[in-house]
Amino acid sequence: MTELKDILRAIHEIRLTTLETEEKLIDIEERYRLLNYHNLPVPENEIESVKSLRSVWMNLLKFANYKEHTLSRIKNKFAKITLEDITKFDQLEYHEELNELEIKRKELTSAEQLFNLPLTQYPQLINIQKELNGLDQLFNIYLKQKQSREEWSQILWRDLNISILQSGIESYLKDLRNLPKSIRTLPIGRVVFEQIRTFRDSLPLFLDLKNEALRERHWNELMRKTGQTFDMNPETFTLANIFSMELHRFTDQISEIVAFAIKELSIEKV
Repeated sequence: MTELKDILRAIHEIRLTTLETEEKLIDIEERYRLLNYHNLPVPENEIESVKSLRSVWMNLLKFANYKEHTLSRIKNKFAKITLEDITKFDQLEYHEELNELEIKRKELTSAEQLFNLPLTQYPQLINIQKELNGLDQLFNIYLKQKQSREEWSQILWRDLNISILQSGIESYLKDLRNLPKSIRTLPIGRVVFEQIRTFRDSLPLFLDLKNEALRERHWNELMRKTGQTFDMNPETFTLANIFSMELHRFTDQISEIVAFAIKELSIEKV
């Protein structure tokens, strides 16, 4: 997992520096263009190096995109593991420690008042309390959406009401956006938000797959491309099967299959 984190961190850093790198490339190219324009001597190997800079940078971007794509499945796997680690977080222990500190703070404040001493502020304790409260809220949002998705997964595909999923997942995204920025921007906050948003963005694909043009052969093609297999029996075919396909990873393939199915249906109706 450490190696995966290093690779993802490198890809992230490449993305962060894209604009800055582009500006530097333009600046370098312009400098050498001016040197050439004024016929100032520049070593040949230096000119060749400058000419190759942009292609090297573009190749690096392409490689980063390719690497991110090839790692998407394992990235999602470890993201789920990270989220599962949240559920194992022993919040009670931290709450007990904070409660003990809060009791001690009140005792000290009371003593200061009795002896007419200046009241001491405890900003670190207050900040920790606020952060833990925010993490509690994040944890609860994660658990609620996890429970909802487990309940939705039991719905038969034929009984799908997409508006229930859409309104439900949007409410969780809204709750996340209402969290303090300091919590939303934590690594675990980003992971939770990204997971929920990815699910939300995959919902239009559910509607695509509900198209009447899709036949068994099209579903077989979809299973082949997603690497998933399941029984299409309408009495047992649930959303759990759809969830397992991770549709967001196959947007283009699904669009292609559905478009082909619609075209076939239009020909059949002629």
